[in-house]
Parts: sequence; C-alpha cells; structure tokens
Amino acid sequence: MLPQSIMLPSELLNGAQVISSRPTMRYIASLPGMPTSSLVMGLTVFDLSNGRRVFCCTELADNPGRSVTNAWPELAQDLLNEVGGADWDSAVFVEHYFPGSYKGEKIEEVFDLVEFDSSRDGFPHPRWRRLQSGTTRGVARDG
Repeated sequence: MLPQSIMLPSELLNGAQVISSRPTMRYIASLPGMPTSSLVMGLTVFDLSNGRRVFCCTELADNPGRSVTNAWPELAQDLLNEVGGADWDSAVFVEHYFPGSYKGEKIEEVFDLVEFDSSRDGFPHPRWRRLQSGTTRGVARDG
C-alpha cells in the first residue's frame, strides 16, 4: 500500500518552494549484486525552486528485500541513474516511514534526511538526520 499523500517537512525545504511533484509510485531499485526485486519502495519526486530535486523513498510493508535504510548509497546512485534530473550536488534523499510501512505494526510518520560523507575508501557513507514533521509544505497526491 502506498501513502495517499506526502507532505514534506518545512525544515527540508529551507525556504524553497515545491514547484512540481510526481505522485507516489512503486519503484523497483536495481542494486549491484542483488536480484531486480531486491528493493521495492514508494518513490515521490519533488522539484524545488532552488534547483534541488527531492527523492522521497518510502518503506513499504510488502518490500521483499533489502530495507530502504540498508540500501544506501547504492540506492542513491540508482535513483540518479534511472530517474535522473539531478546529480550528487542537487539531489536530496529522504527516507519516509508511514503507518503502512510495516505489517502489523503502526508507526507515526517519520522523515529522515540521508546525507553522505566521503571517506578514505572513496565510497560515500550515509548518515541520517531526523526531520521535524510538525509543519509541512509541498504535497504529492496519488492520481
């Protein structure tokens, strides 16, 4: 089940406006070394007035494989390659959990900003920051 609408936390927008958004869709990520169905998630794309593109990745209860949390940074590279419209400098990656993210478990809606640190091994390492979802702007609705 996909969320019916997603409202981004204002903290994420940092003064920018949502100028366009795509309705949430089921997205199958192609991750290296994993079968095609290694990750099925909800994906909502928001374009912002500051030139940034937000990839909002929603964990789904019927995901048969790796969780969104455990798919970074390969998931980021897949989104940049397959969905496009951004590069590492203009892309914003967000993990999203909603009451339908887990079977038999009700949770509050949560947004985590995923940022990447460079390291000595040359690979980006993810770090997460919880976003305050009290005030929201920018909506993508299904259909």
